[in-house]
Amino acid sequence: MSNSEVIVALPAYNEEKYIASIVSKIAHYADRVVVLDDGSLNGTAWEAISAGAEIIYHDINKGYGSAIQGI
Repeated sequence: MSNSEVIVALPAYNEEKYIASIVSKIAHYADRVVVLDDGSLNGTAWEAISAGAEIIYHDINKGYGSAIQGI
């Protein structure tokens, strides 16, 4: 038996409308969901946290490549 943990990491930018639904769906398949909020200007981080995700937050938008590296 493995002691592995399944972690899903999602970069996100201004995804307030959809992120909670995505996190909720993914949570059924993962032990942890981590959202990298890449400087969103709306409630993306709050919605992700409310849905049960952990957050890594950039103060400013650094782009997809930096978001992936920040996870």
